[in-house]
Amino acid sequence: MENINPLTKIEKYKIFEYFDYSIIEPNDGRYEYCFVFFAGFNENAAKYVYLLKLFFENFEKFLKIKIIIPMLNHYTKEDYLNAVIPRDRKNNINNLYSWFIVNKSEDDKSGYKIKTNTNKDALVIKLVNEEIKKLGSSEKIIFSGFSMGGRYMLYIITQMKIKTLFNVIFKTVIFLYENPYLNNVFEDDKIFNENKMYLYYSRYDKIVQYENIIKSFQITSKAFKNSTIRIDNNKKHILDFNCLEYLRILLKKYIITKEKF
Repeated sequence: MENINPLTKIEKYKIFEYFDYSIIEPNDGRYEYCFVFFAGFNENAAKYVYLLKLFFENFEKFLKIKIIIPMLNHYTKEDYLNAVIPRDRKNNINNLYSWFIVNKSEDDKSGYKIKTNTNKDALVIKLVNEEIKKLGSSEKIIFSGFSMGGRYMLYIITQMKIKTLFNVIFKTVIFLYENPYLNNVFEDDKIFNENKMYLYYSRYDKIVQYENIIKSFQITSKAFKNSTIRIDNNKKHILDFNCLEYLRILLKKYIITKEKF
């Protein structure tokens, strides 16, 4: 991507920061697509605001796109005392940020149950529905998530039962997920099942590990036939340049050249 002198460049996007989410949008407020990004476990999602703003500022062609970055839920020691995922962390016991908690459950066939924050779920769904209404179609929405944010993304898209332009998941261990509409014959079920899932991993990631990469892709490709995986040889569990380059390729194909997959 072309380097831009920060002292002379004209900013193309503006930022709005609220308590539960942040927004990046074109200066004139006009856009044709919406990108919703979910940060990872125990991350301050606000750190992605300037990263993504810079990413889109430096894009080879100006994209008329709005970015929504919801904030994770804050949990206390009591909230996750008996949790399986995320586990108790001694050095951060009262300052844990997560999309959900996983507890053991005898009521679920898997033996576990994901518990999300219903208020946050409702807010995220409301924000996305508002964009669908403005843009006229859910296929103007792009979902993306890093690490735990990728698993929460699967939860949200399933709850909403929508088909997006595409979805990209970065370095996520995918577990306890089944597509409830996979074998249904209704038209809206078929449309949902056409969702395109792109997964990106680092082979030597110590957090995800290669075995979990394979299992995650098996689960996703079983749930959505239009699933693709890409793996690099790095080991850091971060949203790095390679991840953003993959996102750039997808945006270019779907929005700029509008190639069919």
